[in-house]
Amino acid sequence: MEEDRRERKLPYIDEGLIINTRLNELERQQREEKEEDRRYKARQLGFNLLLVIFTSLLFITSLTSDLILIRQTGSIKTSAEAARSAAGTASSALGLDQRAWIVAKYPAIQLHEGERLNVPLTLENIGKTLARRVKGDIAVSVLKRGQALDVSYVSGHPHYAFGPTGNFIPNTPDVRIWPALRDGQEIVLSKQLHNDIVSGQLLITVNGKIEYTDIFGNSHWLTFCQQTGGNGASASDECAAYNDIDSN
Repeated sequence: MEEDRRERKLPYIDEGLIINTRLNELERQQREEKEEDRRYKARQLGFNLLLVIFTSLLFITSLTSDLILIRQTGSIKTSAEAARSAAGTASSALGLDQRAWIVAKYPAIQLHEGERLNVPLTLENIGKTLARRVKGDIAVSVLKRGQALDVSYVSGHPHYAFGPTGNFIPNTPDVRIWPALRDGQEIVLSKQLHNDIVSGQLLITVNGKIEYTDIFGNSHWLTFCQQTGGNGASASDECAAYNDIDSN
């Protein structure tokens, strides 16, 4: 029995060895923790790098999309402006082609001594559509060669006024007779006056302004002047320059 107790006696344990073992275990754990921390930081760094790359790609994609959108918007705007310009040009061309055009024409004047000096004037719409609300001022006079025109169609200046009338149908001449005026009175053709006109010393003068609208609602106008006399007399430069028409 004594021998058995001796055999079962616990072995001697060195405390220093135990402490060293614990220190080694702590160091191992610290190394593992550091390694795990290093791997974690490496993974985190990689994730952050991927996040930066992904964000950069998103930014580049967004920027590219914005640039493409800007270019497309610019192209659309340019195309729209070109379309509007083309439409405006086409509309303007259509208006010019289809609008009403009133012109003045001058039939021959018949001179009869002892009678009123009547001056015929023809207004004609040579356009393709109606001329509406036609109105005008017309002055008919006898002027000396070189005498200034009176184009002031207001009270105190002898002239005729008409309109606004109805419609002027295309290619349908409107011929009217306007007696010449002097100091607001109709002129009766005397022998002396007749001779002065035939010799070219005096000129029968008709001038005026006509206004109207077309079927598109656009306003138009023309000014006109014609002088007639014998012996090769012709209209003055002032009279010729007074002839004008709008270009709407």
